[in-house]
Amino acid sequence: GVRGAAGKFDKAPEQYDADGKVHDFRSLVLGEDMGWRMQTRKRLRDELQQMDMERPTEEQVLAKKKVKTSSTVGKKSGRSWKAPQVARASSQVKSAQSTSWEEKMKKKRELEMWKRKRAELRNEAKEIANAEKKRRQEKKKRKEENEKRTGMKLQKISNPKKLKNMSKKQFKKVILTTADVSK
Repeated sequence: GVRGAAGKFDKAPEQYDADGKVHDFRSLVLGEDMGWRMQTRKRLRDELQQMDMERPTEEQVLAKKKVKTSSTVGKKSGRSWKAPQVARASSQVKSAQSTSWEEKMKKKRELEMWKRKRAELRNEAKEIANAEKKRRQEKKKRKEENEKRTGMKLQKISNPKKLKNMSKKQFKKVILTTADVSK
């Protein structure tokens, strides 16, 4: 704005209440020459001081805690349900008795024997399985040879169109059987 010209902030804002009276709160004094913020801070400070005055001292708190009753006598913790300590927990635990050298060696030998026996049983089972597998393969081979020898599967294919219409698997089977017989 221009200096000297009347602006909109030169006069007090008009505040109306229910009666229609005009109030200007800019010059309102709240006592002790303090604003709302300062008054609130002073009130909070006074409340804190009052609480400090009412707070019990450390000695009073400790004295209150150490009140001895029939249930807390002899207990440092004040927990009446706890049994008083007789000995340290570490001394109450019984450690396993150490075994002698002979016993250790005996257990070691037994373990080795058991492992050896287990390995033997596994090898036997493997041998049996391999023998069965070999027997099945030989049986299959003999069966195929017998079929070729007897000619049960052999057919003479005279129509070449039939070969063209065959699936790949069928064609391979026919070719193999006819080729093997000629040996």
